Amino acid sequence: MVRISLSIIVALVVGVAAASVSTGSTPIHESPPMKALTPLEEGIVREHNLARQDPKGYAAHVQAFRELFDGQFIRIPGQATVLTREGVEAVDEAIAFLMTIEPAPALSTSQGMSDAAADHVLDQGPAGKTGHGGSDGSRPAERVARHGSWDIIVAENLSYGPDMARHVVMGLIIDDGVPDRGHRTTIFNGALNVIGVSCGPHVTFGTMCTMDYAGEFTEQASSDDATPQGARSEK
Repeated sequence: MVRISLSIIVALVVGVAAASVSTGSTPIHESPPMKALTPLEEGIVREHNLARQDPKGYAAHVQAFRELFDGQFIRIPGQATVLTREGVEAVDEAIAFLMTIEPAPALSTSQGMSDAAADHVLDQGPAGKTGHGGSDGSRPAERVARHGSWDIIVAENLSYGPDMARHVVMGLIIDDGVPDRGHRTTIFNGALNVIGVSCGPHVTFGTMCTMDYAGEFTEQASSDDATPQGARSEK
């Protein structure tokens, strides 16, 4: 038996930065070509947008997942039995939420934000670490700013363990064991319009996925002589 949180295997409080202030104007340059996401990463973006654009329809997927519950246990054939913190009550609460929340716009995918997410996966995966803090002391807003310029708001969700896109996103929506349902709130935040995703191996949990979000994001200029962008700070 494995005792873990359904929401993201190890439940982590979402990191959301306050609005930032840009200094001056940012020159427009051609963005570098978008690298291909892996099928898992593409699936996570797709599941986000399915849930955001049609929450009532997505509730049916969560309802189907509910059938795998036996009290506080999740019994998936061929996988380890999972002991959740709240049991089926958290699933029912998530379904009720999905039936009442208003749809949100689809998220667009960003190369720079996916690169920032990859930085965190590469930092934590081999060391078996968890959490929003990088080994260099960085926070999500700082990592995103290394690859471009974000505005309005920046946030991050983390998933440890699940290796199927639907399980990653459903887990964050159910948010088992997280009192304020912060991961769910991030997914349905209408102020967020851009997402970057990266998944990779994690020595403790097998798979780790980092999802970075922003209200607006300008990719880092591809030309070598581009004017540096104004610095932004997380407050």
